[in-house]
Amino acid sequence: MQISLGSLAEQKHYSDSNAPLVVTAAAKTLSVGDTRILTDATDNVVALTLPPVGESAGRFYSVTVLEASNNTTIDDGGDDPYFTINTYNGAGETGKFYSDGTTWARFTESV
Repeated sequence: MQISLGSLAEQKHYSDSNAPLVVTAAAKTLSVGDTRILTDATDNVVALTLPPVGESAGRFYSVTVLEASNNTTIDDGGDDPYFTINTYNGAGETGKFYSDGTTWARFTESV
């Protein structure tokens, strides 16, 4: 599912500049607090797994590709039957995700 950020902008976890910044060049299962992620896929594919959807209710997650000789993939760990793997292969590409506690939504910002 893809939704517009405009309807969710008041959520307390959106764009939390106090959240720790995670930088990875390897496969990683994200914790609930890993809401801002940068990937370096220079040497290999970076496969990320979002935290459990039920534990992440009300949270936004932003994944940005820094370097992209290979793909960065984002999966949900299997707890959302409607989620499909997202693949990013260009430096600067960003995937943004929101958990409502039951499903993950990939979203775009309104202009």
